[in-house]
This record gives sequence, structure tokens and C-alpha cells, in this order.
Amino acid sequence: MITLLERIAAVRQKAVAEVYERVEHLLTDQRRSEMDGLLVVEPGVTTSRLTWLYPGMTIASSTSIRAELGKLRHLRGLDAHVLDLSMLPAAWRRWPSPQLSCYHFGKGIVTVASDR
Repeated sequence: MITLLERIAAVRQKAVAEVYERVEHLLTDQRRSEMDGLLVVEPGVTTSRLTWLYPGMTIASSTSIRAELGKLRHLRGLDAHVLDLSMLPAAWRRWPSPQLSCYHFGKGIVTVASDR
């Protein structure tokens, strides 16, 4: 008997495969290398760039704003703002975490949109 969790896992696997199929043409060797670099923990740092990019701002302070601007600069350095992800449904371009639902990649630029 297939459990609910097994069905959910199968659906997620299909979704990941479909997203990859839709964006594979964007993945140049350089972009793949840069994306792999997001997983590397650099010397003197305790987390990877991906972990650093993931959490959003939780309080409105100058320090938090500077940190978010640093993330934006890093993503622009990777040319994330020029990626055309319009082939993905809007719901798929959103961050998976409810805390980050206001951030999404849309139509070739990194935008901030509020669902609230």
C-alpha cells in the first residue's frame, strides 16, 4: 500500500524533474559552477552562501537592510537578475518558506512582491 508520504514524495520528484527540464537551457557551465559555489563553506565562514541567502529580513533595521542589499549585490553578481524564468508558473518562482513568500524571481529580474 502506498502511503500519503510516498505519494507526496513522488509528486515532489516529478515537480523537481519538470522544473529542471524547463530551466536546463539556462544552465551554462559557468552558471552551474556558480550555483555549485553557493553550497561551498568558505574558510572563516560557518555557513554556505546558500544558507546565508535563504533567510529574509525579520526586523526593519539599518543592519538588516544592509545585509539584504549585500544579498542582492551577490545575486546580481551571479546575473540572477537577468534569468528569464517566465516559463515557470508564478507559484513555482516563489521561495518555499512561508517567511520568504514575499520574495520571488519573476520575468528576468529579482523582485520583491507582497502577498499581504
